Amino acid sequence: MEKKFKEARLAMNLSQTELAQMTGISERSLYTYEQLGTLPRKSNIRKLAEALHISVSYLLDESETDSQSHIDQDMFILEAKETSVQKEQKKLRKCWVV
Repeated sequence: MEKKFKEARLAMNLSQTELAQMTGISERSLYTYEQLGTLPRKSNIRKLAEALHISVSYLLDESETDSQSHIDQDMFILEAKETSVQKEQKKLRKCWVV
C-alpha cells in the first residue's frame, strides 16, 4: 500500500505537507504510511482516497492496478459523500429556520 500511496501523491504533484493540509492527517502519519508501511485508520484511508482521486480498493488490494477500479462503489467514498450531503442539507435547513 505504501508504494501506491506515494505514487498517487507524487502523480498529483503533492508534497506530504500539502496532502496533510488537504486531509487533516498529520505529516508524521503520512510519513509512517509511506515509509514504514503503517496501515492508516479507516477514516484516514477514505480521506487519502478522496484527496488523491483513487479508490480505496486500489490502495488496499496489492493486486489491483487500476487506481479508479470500483471508485463509484467504494463504500468509504460513498459514506463520505452521503455525510457531506447530509451536512449541507442540515446547513440549508438552519438557514431557512432563522
